[in-house]
Amino acid sequence: MLKKCLILICLCPAILIGQPVVYTPNEGWFGGLNAGVASFFGDLSIYDYSPKEKLTLESSAAAGITAGKHITKFIIAELNLTKGGLKGSNPSLGLAFNGTILEFSANGYLNFTRLVFPNSEFRTSVYAMAGTGVIAYRATKTSLSDQSVVETIGRNEAGDKDGHPAGKVIFPAGISLSYQFNERWSLRSDFAYRLTTDDRLDAHAGITSVNDRYTILMVGMRFMLRPLRKIPAGPLPCPQF
Repeated sequence: MLKKCLILICLCPAILIGQPVVYTPNEGWFGGLNAGVASFFGDLSIYDYSPKEKLTLESSAAAGITAGKHITKFIIAELNLTKGGLKGSNPSLGLAFNGTILEFSANGYLNFTRLVFPNSEFRTSVYAMAGTGVIAYRATKTSLSDQSVVETIGRNEAGDKDGHPAGKVIFPAGISLSYQFNERWSLRSDFAYRLTTDDRLDAHAGITSVNDRYTILMVGMRFMLRPLRKIPAGPLPCPQF
């Protein structure tokens, strides 16, 4: 799924070659605030296919800020800074963990609604997104039997920060739904899966070759610095001489 999304994003310039880049460098800038939940998928999680238990037992709060720009009617480029928590447990291993992540990512968004209906204007739009980024994380692994600390990353046994956090590369991919209130304000919901390059987000190295993953479900407001001008669909007509 990740490979397909990345290929689609990479092919967008070729697919839309007939569409001019209509927004100037001064147009299309926006910012926003987000809040939601981060859910862990790895060796110390057991509810990967049970959404209710995943949200209540293996998810923690997350929040962040966003800055981005509309490149064309179809493509948005965005930077995100997100902080959240991760947690999970595995009774068969007798272990549990809790941790924090600080994520910085650069993502591209493709507006499927405008691709399908290029000559129409809708308040609601559906996007596909993909990107890359880095995370800094700290984690504490404990024993379920007596709650004693088994291993830590970037923390001491009391749970306080100790030394530098671990850092890894991530690859987000997901979908987004946006609702436009007016020319400046919009509400957006993002759900993205994060593939990582590490198997120790939970401070536990598993016996499989599958790295830890996590998802983030966010809802946030976006504020356009100035309204976007209306642009035609398709190539601009040739000037008359």
